[in-house]
Amino acid sequence: MRKSAAFALGNLGEKAATPEVIQTLIKLSGDQDEWVRKSAAWALGNLGEKAATPEVIQALIKLSGDQDEWVRKSAAWALGNLGEKATPEVIQALIKLSEDKDEWIRSNATGSLGYLGEKNENN
Repeated sequence: MRKSAAFALGNLGEKAATPEVIQTLIKLSGDQDEWVRKSAAWALGNLGEKAATPEVIQALIKLSGDQDEWVRKSAAWALGNLGEKATPEVIQALIKLSEDKDEWIRSNATGSLGYLGEKNENN
C-alpha cells in the first residue's frame, strides 16, 4: 500500500510537488521496506526540480547509500532530476554511485551526471 501510494504521487509529476506530498515522500524514504524506499526515491525524482528542497536532496543522498541495490538505482536516477538545484554533495553521491558494483546503478549514475552536466551547460 505505501509503495503504491509513493508511486502514485510520483506519477503526478511536478504539479504534485506540494509541501505535504514532499514531506510524505521524505517520510516514506525512511521506511523499513526497501520497495517503499525505492518507490519514494523514484517519486521524489519524478517531481523534478520543483521538489528539490534541501530535505529532498538529503533524503536522496541518504538513499544513494542504501544497502538495497534497487533503492540505490532509483536514487541515482532521481538525483539526476534535481537539475540546477544539484549541489556538490549530489555530484559526489553520483560519482560514488558510478563506481557501484551493480552495472544498472553505474548506468543510472553516469546518465544522471551527464544530464546534470548538459543542463548546466545550457544555462
